[in-house]
Amino acid sequence: RCSQLWRSLSESEKKPWQTAAENAKEEHSRQH
Repeated sequence: RCSQLWRSLSESEKKPWQTAAENAKEEHSRQH
């Protein structure tokens, strides 16, 4: 269901989420 919603987003709408996900991953690897 979530992936269906994701696919309906345009590239420009996805961009901030992808950036946020990347930042979160970096945060996580720094903490552990």
